[in-house]
Amino acid sequence: MRILDVGGVPWSSFCSDLTHCEVTYLNVVDSEKIAPRLKPNQRYIQADARDIPIASSQFDLVFSNSVIEHVGDFESQMQVANEVRRVGNAYWIQTPYKHFPIEPHYNFPLCQYFPRSMQHWVYKSWRYSWYKKYSLPYEEIFLLDKRQMQQLFPDAQFYYERVGFLTKSITAIKRFGDY
Repeated sequence: MRILDVGGVPWSSFCSDLTHCEVTYLNVVDSEKIAPRLKPNQRYIQADARDIPIASSQFDLVFSNSVIEHVGDFESQMQVANEVRRVGNAYWIQTPYKHFPIEPHYNFPLCQYFPRSMQHWVYKSWRYSWYKKYSLPYEEIFLLDKRQMQQLFPDAQFYYERVGFLTKSITAIKRFGDY
């Protein structure tokens, strides 16, 4: 099985332990940081997911976990979705749900509804911010709701991860042979 992991890296990916599969990681991270950590069944492509430099239908499965909210606005997300559907015969794309009360990147209640300038302040000031914890640079996050995910992946079935009665994340799944 050929798997493309969009946004993944070998040290923190579900796909990293799949020794019976050919795994290709696609990420914007400098390839010099990735290459030494690849296993024999893995390869790395340094590229933008909005324009994947791979021919159509080259992968049995495209996997992406909590990446699409990082690529930019809805137009950029649509470009990624189109590329995922182009290069893969099946896909599994997960994203945090926009209306879950705790924004998962900032670990702050309702932060996704704040103006961008206030989100940036939370990033810099809130000690429990995921970005502050790992000293990552600030980036705008564009969370998606159910309708937007359905627009991005019209041929998918959807799985909703819940905490109690609240939707926490959305996964778009296109299985092998689904049309």
